[in-house]
Amino acid sequence: TMRDMLQKNQTQIATQKQVLHDKIEELQAAEKKIKESEAYNKVLFSDSGIALVVLDPQSGKFTDCNQAAIDIYRMDDKAALIGLTPVEISPHIQYDGTPTPKCVESRIQQALKYGSVIFEWRHVHPDGSECDAEINLMSFRYGNRLLLQFSARDITESKRIENELVQNERYQ
Repeated sequence: TMRDMLQKNQTQIATQKQVLHDKIEELQAAEKKIKESEAYNKVLFSDSGIALVVLDPQSGKFTDCNQAAIDIYRMDDKAALIGLTPVEISPHIQYDGTPTPKCVESRIQQALKYGSVIFEWRHVHPDGSECDAEINLMSFRYGNRLLLQFSARDITESKRIENELVQNERYQ
């Protein structure tokens, strides 16, 4: 009868209310995890003291970077580095005498094939001075895109000392 029908509806509403409440709690917990993950990633990427740059292997252009990368490449700001290619911040020839464009393509292909590759690279600052860096280039998926990220560690001073030692050994 009417009272039974109302009681049945109230029971259904109470059950639906509990289901919605549980789903809201799940969504809030997921949102909290996302925010924590974003904060964690910000520390790893943006606030890292290690120079990090994201490279689109299709276009060959830098798509993102952190402040440490801006500093190591002596750029004015992020916008000055984004959109450049490794060729544009490197001398025409690398250590082994290979033209830089050929080296860039080779390193990108190695990272895509093997997941990562570590190598030394010579860069050119906007003022024309050169610096040496150890590069760790690795591939990763972001959504449905395959991208590359590299870390750069300035080894200019180490290379200078190494070259001096080699020169000294030649003269002895």
